Amino acid sequence: MTFTYGLSPKPKDYDCQLVFNTTGTPTKTSCPECEWSLEFELVYNTAKSYDDGTCHDGSDLTGTFGYDADYYGYYEVVWYYNLTYSAWYPTWPASADGAGGLTFGGGYLDYPFTSGGKSYYYTSYWDGRGILSY
Repeated sequence: MTFTYGLSPKPKDYDCQLVFNTTGTPTKTSCPECEWSLEFELVYNTAKSYDDGTCHDGSDLTGTFGYDADYYGYYEVVWYYNLTYSAWYPTWPASADGAGGLTFGGGYLDYPFTSGGKSYYYTSYWDGRGILSY
């Protein structure tokens, strides 16, 4: 999984691109909408990441995610389980390849906006890909 963040007058000028190696294990937290749900360990990969020093403290993360092949009858999405609210939330569009591979991503990527008469590009974007193996 990769998290990209930036706020700049130029597109594709990011403050950080944080790469996490992930491993998922079955979770006891049921996702009624999901084909599967897993507890993920996100291990920060310092060698593959870029951080200008303002984005991340270098720690590993955990999260519970699930995959839904037919959200609203036809969308593929990744759900995220929010511990604070004890609830699942559809988070990112996804695409399964039928052979266990999954690609997902979402957020703001080089989103243009104007503030104080100046133009900026904002990025706060998660994406990733993986293979589900049982």
